[in-house]
Amino acid sequence: MNHSFTYIIRFLLFIVAYLIVFYYPLQRVLALMDQRDNLPLQIIAYILLLLPFIGTLMMKVKETITTRVIGTISMLWLGYSFILFSIVVVFEIINLLTPIDFEVLGIILLILSIGITLYGTYNAFTLYPKHIYINSNKIEKNYKIAQITDVHIGSRTPWFLKKVVDKIKTLNVDFLVITGDLVDVKNISKQQLSALSTLSIPVFYVSGNHERYVDLEKIYENLKANNVDVLRNEKRNFGEIEIIGIEDEHAKDTVEKALSKIKTNDKKFTLLLYHKPEGFEYSVKRKINLKLAGHTHNGQIFPFNYLVKLEFKQVQGLFEEKGFYSYVSPGTGTWGPTIRLGSKNEISVFHLVAKQH
Repeated sequence: MNHSFTYIIRFLLFIVAYLIVFYYPLQRVLALMDQRDNLPLQIIAYILLLLPFIGTLMMKVKETITTRVIGTISMLWLGYSFILFSIVVVFEIINLLTPIDFEVLGIILLILSIGITLYGTYNAFTLYPKHIYINSNKIEKNYKIAQITDVHIGSRTPWFLKKVVDKIKTLNVDFLVITGDLVDVKNISKQQLSALSTLSIPVFYVSGNHERYVDLEKIYENLKANNVDVLRNEKRNFGEIEIIGIEDEHAKDTVEKALSKIKTNDKKFTLLLYHKPEGFEYSVKRKINLKLAGHTHNGQIFPFNYLVKLEFKQVQGLFEEKGFYSYVSPGTGTWGPTIRLGSKNEISVFHLVAKQH
């Protein structure tokens, strides 16, 4: 009984939040445009309100070009609605302090939200290499490593993965690491991941939470078929670098438990791959030189980055403690709406620089 009551409360809270974020802003703009009584526009507004549920349901029933297009449009509508909601909230605050009243205001809010969404969509298709330099006395020569994470094939197309791979080929790195959430839907085939097999460098991969939500073992199989080295709580060696890969799990102490079973070589530069920005304190205790993660997307769409900060201490960027480092990538792709606002699709490039002895 208590469980059912909790479920009902959560469902009602979800409905209220959904209506506030995705129904109210559009109705407010229509009111400002004096179009609340326009029946065709109201019908369109109600269709748009239900569109995300329709798109998701159609994709689950059968994935075709038509359902994928509808699904993509529905996710873009969700992203646009959140942007419109943010703009309307700012307007309401200003309106409380200094009442604003002129006829074209609704049109201005509509155009502003559409313009910001178009920019966010363009940004979501643009790749930004970021170079990070780390000095180390554990290596005799310099190394160059690329990291991609949260590409989200499923939400994004195999074409986008090819674009990422083509960019990596221009960076002249020694090897590539993928820190999870490469795939986020079922039935992504070996062929759809085949761009990875065109790389002439080693590729190391650890799972993310989204792979756990779908068919993890099949994803592992398809990646191995494309020459990707899948690390499942184990390590590999590349020259003077020891690469440790830990599978994503829900538990907060996953890094600690997994590392307790893995013996590390203190003479090598240790590189730890784990999807979430968790376990840095323990990796410092184990003297892991560099821990790489993703997962946060840096919020993906502003101001979600502030909400992400409530969950994780490390949201993006390089962190240092006692000479050991952690880097959290904002992600290489997008999940849900193909929109990035206040964040970027990043390919992280690490320059490990040998200190002069």
